[in-house]
Formats: sequence, C-alpha cells, structure tokens
Amino acid sequence: MMKIARYILGAALMVTGLLTTSCDTDNVAELYNAQQENVAMQTSTIALKQSEADGEYSVQVVRSKTKGEYTAAYNFKGDDVFVDEGHGSVTFADGQGTAVIKVKAQNMEFGNTYSFTVELADDVKATTDTTIHHSGTTGNVYATTLSVTRDYEWEELGTGKMTSESMGDDSGNPSTWEVQVLKAKGYDVYKAVNCYEKGYDVMFKVNSDNTVTVPQQKAWTYTGHGPVAVVGTGTKTGNVLDCKLHHILLSQNYDLGAYSEILTLPEK
Repeated sequence: MMKIARYILGAALMVTGLLTTSCDTDNVAELYNAQQENVAMQTSTIALKQSEADGEYSVQVVRSKTKGEYTAAYNFKGDDVFVDEGHGSVTFADGQGTAVIKVKAQNMEFGNTYSFTVELADDVKATTDTTIHHSGTTGNVYATTLSVTRDYEWEELGTGKMTSESMGDDSGNPSTWEVQVLKAKGYDVYKAVNCYEKGYDVMFKVNSDNTVTVPQQKAWTYTGHGPVAVVGTGTKTGNVLDCKLHHILLSQNYDLGAYSEILTLPEK
C-alpha cells in the first residue's frame, strides 16, 4: 500500500438522432403529418477539445412538422467566454426539419474547460407531439450542454522518471518509476502520462523564470474515498522539475499533505 494511504488510514461529436416513430407502417402517416411542431434538441451533451483560444459551435434543433416557418425560443446560460449569436431564438425555414444555434467563444485559456447550456423555452416544450419521441429516449430532449476544453497540441518527448515521496515507503524512501512524457508544441509545458495511476496524466508548466506551476488536477484514486488531486509549485534545473505537491482528497476537500515530487525529463 502506498505510503500516503497508510499514513491517512492510520491517523461527453455529437450523438445524432432524428425524431422518429415506430417502424410499423400504420404510423408512417403520423411521422409526416405531425399535428404539432414537436421541437427538440438533437442531443443532450457535446464534448470538444481544441488548441485555439477562439471558436464557433453549432447546436442543432429538430422538429417533426416541417410545413411553414417556425421560430423557437430558448434560454442560454454559459461561461463568460461564450456569446449566443441567436440571442435566444432560432428559426426553421419552411420545409426544414433542422435549425442551428450558433455560439462563439473568445479568449479561452489553456487547460480550462468551458461550457454552456441551451434549453428550449417552456412554450416550445409544449409543442411536443405525444405520438412521436426523440430516437432512443422516452421523450424529447429539451436541453443541450456543450463543453470545450482548450488543450495543447502534444508531441512525444520520450521516457522520463518520476520520483515520489508520497508513494514511497514508511522509512521515508521515495518511489521511482518511468513515465512517458509529452511536451506541448511551442510551450514549456510537460505532461507525465499515467503519472501516479493509469488514466490520470499530470501537467507541469515551466514559467519564464524557471519556476514550475502544477495546476490542480486529478492524479490518483484513494480506494474507498475517491479521486485525489495534486497542486503545487517547484523549480526547473536542467531537465529536473523539483516540486512540492499537495495531495487533495476531493470528496472532502482535505489536504493529505505536501510531498516532494520530482519529474526528470528525457535527455535531449
């Protein structure tokens, strides 16, 4: 068992789907002769990654009754980086069953995830045709949440070494293991892949003065208690990132302690 555990114990691009009904041919007429607009969002969640600071995103809205032009109102809520280009309404052209809500984003920062939600207004929800539902659900989908993570473009740097006090033994000896290291293109930023545990990468940012910043990020799982995040600072000397990292048990927002954690980058 890892030292830190002993110590503590001891003391979501889009899902496509059109509004459909049963394959029973007796119901085909209902699909093409919907009595109400039957407006719905095409999907409930969209998750994206990009390296650019700005972006433009499309959220699709669908309806069953396509005869005539129809304008649907919606509510928009999101982070400050987003601008709703539709200003709360989207219009279906005559004969069209799909309309698109456009949302723009500006000045997103690396390493952050931003999100917004579009939800149909109550009067639009009331247009639901009870004989027709959104494919794969028991009813129509009325809201879409889109999340965007601004991530670096990563390239393989090679095999490095992680020396960890937190994962060491009871005698105070640190544990050392090899890790794959990625580098952000154009930036002095590094990622130790599966650093403490498979599925959790840890990112190290080297500043212009050779100080190191490790933003809070999930790093490993404390069995029976949930994910643990690391956060802290350090210094870079040569190819060695010498950091002091706090390990935070997220479920209780409890600091398990600060430990010496050293990432040695691959030799160039």
